[in-house]
Amino acid sequence: MAKTIRWNNPVRRKGELGPVAMYKAYKRKHKTKLKGTTFTAILENFNSRLLQLLLDGVTVKLPFHCGSLFVCKKKVNYEHLSLDYGHWRKTGERLFHTNRHSDGYVAHFHWLKYSAIFVHKSLYELTFSRAACRRLAAIMKQPAAHRRYPEQIYYKRHAKTPR
Repeated sequence: MAKTIRWNNPVRRKGELGPVAMYKAYKRKHKTKLKGTTFTAILENFNSRLLQLLLDGVTVKLPFHCGSLFVCKKKVNYEHLSLDYGHWRKTGERLFHTNRHSDGYVAHFHWLKYSAIFVHKSLYELTFSRAACRRLAAIMKQPAAHRRYPEQIYYKRHAKTPR
């Protein structure tokens, strides 16, 4: 069964890691007098700085050969557009979302696991919070903001990370 790590999911399932589980593991390993609230504040500060780096277009290489994180963009496939149901219900006219505000690009977070050195990589997944995805969407709506992100490339094994 696949193990999913979701950092900002309020509903915890068996096998998922959250701040409380990370704090307990930290306390067991390091035997320090760090309070849980301080640990959570450090974790939130680190995650917000990491998210800001990603939104600025920086490729973040993860420690211990765990791969790298970055934001990439992809051109919208015009054969499979989403229908604007709000417009269709009001007028009866079919109108499709074409992402004209971002020159036809859509951006998403990507975890490049090809450079990672651990087994069963396909069983792991990284899901960003809804707030992080909304911040990325707001950036993509700014004029010419998509130029800071690389085009999505389908990487082969042992490929170099984008710069």
